[in-house]
Amino acid sequence: MKPVIGITMGDAAGIGPELILKTLNDKKAYKECKPVVIGNYNLLNKLYIELRKKGLVASLNLIMIDSITKLKTSLNLSYPNILIYDDFRLNFEYMKIGQVNKECGKASILYLNKVVDLINRGIIDGTCSAPVNKEAINLAGYHYNGQTEFFTEITGAKKVVPLIIIDNIRIFQLTAHISLKQMLLSLNSEEIFKIILFADDSLRKIGIPAPRISIAGINPHAGENGLIGTEEIELFKPAIDRAKSEDININGPFPADSLFLRVKNGEFDCIITIYHDQATIAMKLLGIPITMTLGLPFIRTSVGHGTAYDLAGLYIADESIFKKSLKICAESIKKQIKI
Repeated sequence: MKPVIGITMGDAAGIGPELILKTLNDKKAYKECKPVVIGNYNLLNKLYIELRKKGLVASLNLIMIDSITKLKTSLNLSYPNILIYDDFRLNFEYMKIGQVNKECGKASILYLNKVVDLINRGIIDGTCSAPVNKEAINLAGYHYNGQTEFFTEITGAKKVVPLIIIDNIRIFQLTAHISLKQMLLSLNSEEIFKIILFADDSLRKIGIPAPRISIAGINPHAGENGLIGTEEIELFKPAIDRAKSEDININGPFPADSLFLRVKNGEFDCIITIYHDQATIAMKLLGIPITMTLGLPFIRTSVGHGTAYDLAGLYIADESIFKKSLKICAESIKKQIKI
C-alpha cells in the first residue's frame, strides 16, 4: 500500500511552491506515494497557471480540499490530480515574492501544525517539508530556529536528531541550531555517548545490521593528543570507551577535515559531527543534502537548502533534491521505520 505523505508548502514567498508543483508534475512521484499538499490553494493554482504557460508542467488538476471528510474521500485520486489541503483562509494576494513576510511565517507554522494533526488522525503517514524562512517565522511570533524545533515541541519528542544524507554519506549532528558558545558550554561526555547509541540504533533500523560509526573531534587535528585542546581526551574518550563496552563499532575522534573523504570512500557508514557548520559545509561542497529528522513519532524529510528568495518567481528552481526527499520519505515509511 502506498503511504500518504503530507507535503507542507513552506514559505509562500520562496521556491517551495514551485518545487512542489514541479515534483508532482512527474508521474513517478505517485508510484512512490499518495501526496497531499498542505498549503494555499489560490497561490499554488496561480503559480501552476504560470508554469503551464511556460511549458514547465503538464496539464494538472489541482483540487482544493477544505475538510477532513473531503480529504478522506479524495485519497483514491492519482495523477494528474493534486490534492491541496487548505482550510486556513489565508490571503497572499499582496505578498511580494522573494521577500521576508511575517504572514508567510505564520502560514508556514500553520501548515506544520496541520500535518501533525492529520498524522495523529491516521490520515497521513509522514511528511516532506518545503523550506521555511526562520526570520519570517519569528516575525510572526513563533520563536523557533527551524522546523525541527517546532516538530520536537509539538510532538513532545524526547530526543530529535537530524540525519543528513547525500549519496552514501550519512551525518548525525550532536548539535545543530545553537551558537558555538552554547555548544561548547553544553558539550559533555554523556551527550556524546547518547548520540553514539542513537546513531547505532537508527542505522540498524534503516537496514545497516552492523554500523561502522565515526565521530569527528572538535579541535583542529582532533586535539593532537591534548596539544591543541583536551576535549577529545576528557569528553570524547570516556563516551567512546563506554560505547565500545556495549559492542558498538565506534571509531575516533578523528580530525573533521579528513573524515568526510574516508566516509565517502566507504570506510565508515556515518559521521557524528559536533556542531552545525562542521557537518553542513563539507556536505554542501558535495551537493545539496536531504535531511531525515530522527526521533519523531513519524517519518519526516526535508531538503538541505533554504527558501532561495533570489530564485523565487523566476521559474528556474531545480526540484531534483525535493524529489529525492519525497522518495526517501516514502521508502522509509514503507520500511516502517519509526525512529
